[in-house]
Amino acid sequence: MIAESRMSSLTHEWHLKRENGIKYWIQIRNFTKKMNWRSGKEVYSRRFKISESVFRIDVYPNGISAKEKGHVSVYLCNESNWRVKLSDVTFAVVGHKRICESDYYQAEGSWGLDQFVSHEQIEDEGLLDEDGEFTLEIDVQLQEEEGVASRPIDIEGDDLLAVIGLGELL
Repeated sequence: MIAESRMSSLTHEWHLKRENGIKYWIQIRNFTKKMNWRSGKEVYSRRFKISESVFRIDVYPNGISAKEKGHVSVYLCNESNWRVKLSDVTFAVVGHKRICESDYYQAEGSWGLDQFVSHEQIEDEGLLDEDGEFTLEIDVQLQEEEGVASRPIDIEGDDLLAVIGLGELL
């Protein structure tokens, strides 16, 4: 099932959920104008879940810093309070595709590509649609996630000792 949402007048977003994964599209309107933004200014997606973990996508139309000016920077952000292990994360726009390798990613951290695609490539390769929109596709597969225990272990352990009769021995 593909679900659609609108974050604001800046984006149109939709996703396709699968077991332990998601394919997420973020379409950014008037992208040519945003390529002139100051470096470090971002467009971000709505938050979305894979299993119990929460993520968002950050796109910097003119780079995350002055060093990346003239490039689009893209990042997947882990908004959860635990680390996750993801399979290869794929970022793609039209025929341009780049991959971040499988790894563990820290809680409340982000990872991605400082120089995903240059402004020159966007123009030369026609990576914007006829309305000047930039549609980024992200494919994420979750392999592992750390979770918060739902019950305190010491209470569960005490119950277990009582059941097997060891509570009297301690």
